[in-house]
Amino acid sequence: MQKKYIFTLINLTALVFACILWVISVAAPTALPNFSLAWAIFVVTLAWAISFIIRVFFEEQVILKKSWAIIAGVCVLAADGALISALALKGNLVLPMICLALAVALLVGSLVLGGKKWDEGDNQKAGYKTYRERKEEELCQKQASSDSQN
Repeated sequence: MQKKYIFTLINLTALVFACILWVISVAAPTALPNFSLAWAIFVVTLAWAISFIIRVFFEEQVILKKSWAIIAGVCVLAADGALISALALKGNLVLPMICLALAVALLVGSLVLGGKKWDEGDNQKAGYKTYRERKEEELCQKQASSDSQN
């Protein structure tokens, strides 16, 4: 089984679980009296955020690591918004909670990526030679091999 399929399976399982909880809360209000759509969204987005954060650790390409970290950050912010809605918090608590979620997402992204640049190219590595330098070396090698044969 491919690892990307495992994460898709986990994400869809979280979605099904939240939907089941929501159906139970509607069908039997006494079983889950305070469960609502906002709580279902919170459960799904938080599970997805955790899944994407874990997926970052298994990815080898820096650009994909960065992408998964960004998606995880968006999921954390969505989970925060759903939690604010589910708890019906006062207006003065909303902005600090959003800022806290954003700060946590940035911190986790920074720790996971380890400060690697996603656009670091070969020309920034030690010993890199430009196209002209490589062609000049090839020409010198050809001349040296032809001189040694003569």
